[in-house]
Amino acid sequence: MNSFIWNIIRYEKRLEQLKQDLILDPNFSLNYFPEQITLIELSDLFKINTELFFYKYDANRDGIITQQEMIQITMPKQKEYQQFRSEIGSIQRLQELIELTNEYENNHSRQDKNITIYLQYILKMYREGHLVLELEI
Repeated sequence: MNSFIWNIIRYEKRLEQLKQDLILDPNFSLNYFPEQITLIELSDLFKINTELFFYKYDANRDGIITQQEMIQITMPKQKEYQQFRSEIGSIQRLQELIELTNEYENNHSRQDKNITIYLQYILKMYREGHLVLELEI
C-alpha cells in the first residue's frame, strides 16, 4: 500500500510538471481545441489511443469532453502558472498529457484504480469540509 501511494504521488507530480510546462509553452493553446469532442474524434485527432485518458477525464460520463473540461484538465493547480495561458499556438503538445495519463492508467490494476478512486473521494470530502482527518503521532 505504501509503494502504491508513492506511485500516485510521483504520477501526480509528473502530471503537474507537464501541465506547468504546457502552460508556459507559447506554442500551446487550447483555443484551437473543438468546443466538444468524442473519444473517436480525440483518437483521430492525435493518432493515438486515447481511451484511458478519455475515461479518466470524462467526469459526467456523457461521452464528450468539452473545451471547458479540457481547460480544467490542462490547467496547473498553482495560480501563478494559470496567468500564462496562451491565446495563440496549437494543441499538439496535449498529446504528452494524454500519453502520460494512458501510461499511468494502463500500469495499474483494477484494484489500484479502485483505491485511487477511494482516495480521491476521501480527499474531495476532506476539501469540502465533510471529513476531518486526525493524525496520530
